[in-house]
Amino acid sequence: MQIRTQTGAVMYEAEFRAYTKANGGPSWDITTTEVLEALGAEVVFEGAQATGGTVYQYSQASGVEQIDGK
Repeated sequence: MQIRTQTGAVMYEAEFRAYTKANGGPSWDITTTEVLEALGAEVVFEGAQATGGTVYQYSQASGVEQIDGK
């Protein structure tokens, strides 16, 4: 799972936990949307993946897009 912080930085959950701990933030057991809201962060949902084509076709993240508030 990827998480976007208030600053716009996008990182994986383990990185976010380390970042929060390093900046004097709280620790938590299970990451939920309520926990992320309290920390001022949100989940980044995956977009459409490559389908069909040749064996060399792949998907690569190249940015974050907001759709319908998510």
